[in-house]
Amino acid sequence: MDFTQLFEAAKSQLGSALALAAVVTYFIWRERGKQKLEDADNAGSVRAIDEWTAIAQALREANRELTLRADAFAKERNDLTASLGLLQGEIKSLQSTIDSQARQIEAQRGEIQAMRSEVQQLRSQR
Repeated sequence: MDFTQLFEAAKSQLGSALALAAVVTYFIWRERGKQKLEDADNAGSVRAIDEWTAIAQALREANRELTLRADAFAKERNDLTASLGLLQGEIKSLQSTIDSQARQIEAQRGEIQAMRSEVQQLRSQR
């Protein structure tokens, strides 16, 4: 085998190897671009998930605060309702006392009127 035949054989094998290496390099280069797009999409999805998680946490905290405020309001309302009931009971008791005293005053007016009549009769008899 002479040098030219050896060169031609090596050239054909080396050319095949270089062609294969070029195809593999092109495939890897193309996949690397796709992977960057997928990574960017995944990173964007992770950021979006993190943002929505933060929003959900803020809403939970706001809901807790509103629940505490509503509970405090309900307690205050219940306390005031109980106080109102006590005041209404006291008003009824006072009204009953006033009615009783008004009847006593009327009875005493009648007694005073009767006594005045007796005093006038005694004065007229003298």
